[in-house]
Amino acid sequence: MTSMNYLVQSLEGSERACIFPEIIENKYAHMSPGNKKIADYIYNNFGDILFCTLAELAGHIGVSTASIVRFSHLIGYSGYSDMLKSFQAESKSLSIMQKSSRDLINNNGFDRIQAEKICDMLKSANIVYILGYMDAFGSAAEMLHRLFPLRDNVHFARFLPGWDDILGLLQPGTVVFLVSFAPHYLHTINSAKAAKSRGCKIVTLTDSKLNPYVGLCDDFVYFDLTRNPKSKMYDITPVFAYIDFLFDVWFEGEGGA
Repeated sequence: MTSMNYLVQSLEGSERACIFPEIIENKYAHMSPGNKKIADYIYNNFGDILFCTLAELAGHIGVSTASIVRFSHLIGYSGYSDMLKSFQAESKSLSIMQKSSRDLINNNGFDRIQAEKICDMLKSANIVYILGYMDAFGSAAEMLHRLFPLRDNVHFARFLPGWDDILGLLQPGTVVFLVSFAPHYLHTINSAKAAKSRGCKIVTLTDSKLNPYVGLCDDFVYFDLTRNPKSKMYDITPVFAYIDFLFDVWFEGEGGA
């Protein structure tokens, strides 16, 4: 199953922060394999395709220019230029929202009130489960490393036999702290849905307001992350900086230095 399958399933009933998944939500399941390939590529590389020529995008995906034009017609545009202008306008809107997050990091610091709220949830929870897979594993492990010495009943959720049984035992009073970056791992999405259905509180660290957890989580912090063009790995420095900030707030709340 492709990442777009995950996205379309997870967006049901949730706030949408990007025009692209909203446009294709009801069309994706009925698309041909070729059109799904185009849709998946655009979603996974949305920021990179905004200034591509028709020929460049077709070359990146490995399809013909005519296929791209037909895809634009399929999702309601008059042609490739019309589709691209719409995506550029939407990206500008998203950039304005993300700029406020970057300003908090670069100029004024992180949102202390939000961090205090998250710390209160973590302190008062009966149990805390931390989830993070694939690119998010390192950030989730850092969160575990910082939180584990400070309170009891902190667990790192692993995708192992028995995890589904644990999900069935979750109850109100549990906080699920998850880290997830696009393309979002289906197991993380399903775990969040299960936790929400059991009355748990969910806190998410993610890479964009375009994420499948908006309708599920009680609070989320998003970061404008970039990928190294050679390694294809995320630069997660802002996430580690936030975790460090979060625990500064934790100790200040306890009267620490």
